[in-house]
Amino acid sequence: MNFLRLLLKPRMLILYAFTLTTFLGMVAINALAPRPTTGSNVSNVDVGELVPYHAQGFGLSLLVPSNWQAPINLDADRLLISETGSTNISPTADPFLIVVTDALNVFKRQLTLRDDYSDPQQQLDALVAALNRDAPGFRPAEKYEGANYPGAITRGFERGNELMIILLDAGERGWIYIGAQTKESQFDHYEQNVFLPISNSLKLD
Repeated sequence: MNFLRLLLKPRMLILYAFTLTTFLGMVAINALAPRPTTGSNVSNVDVGELVPYHAQGFGLSLLVPSNWQAPINLDADRLLISETGSTNISPTADPFLIVVTDALNVFKRQLTLRDDYSDPQQQLDALVAALNRDAPGFRPAEKYEGANYPGAITRGFERGNELMIILLDAGERGWIYIGAQTKESQFDHYEQNVFLPISNSLKLD
């Protein structure tokens, strides 16, 4: 079972999508995996124009690629944006991004998690550590700038994929979790043209 896939199970919300051992799951937070090199050129991948989208029931707005399928409300806390409209978030999935609102409370339903950090980097490291199993893969969190809320970001590798996790502090509205995945050879292109612009555009109503 893959960490992200657990997101699809209402009461298993986290161990959370990158399933099996968790999106973060199979990686040790303090282990810095060397970035694989690849000769693949995906600069011609057409992700389409980014257009505004309001997620009904979530109270949030963000940009989405115009040539991707419409976002899917998995439940009251989780919104999935995928290229094909599939809910597959396993290692074989097409590129996707998942947003979880009030994320720490969602995670705490399944994890023992310290949630009293005010610094997003510390809070993201704590979340990754709580989700972590044995294998290396995720880097220590770094400050994330460009979003509408203070945040932190980490990246990692799992089964031929590269993953991105962002945690944003929305103040009284709680923390927002953003997780994205695509193949290593495609990641830089999708991160710059899809994942980061979506993350930067996200805003609660």
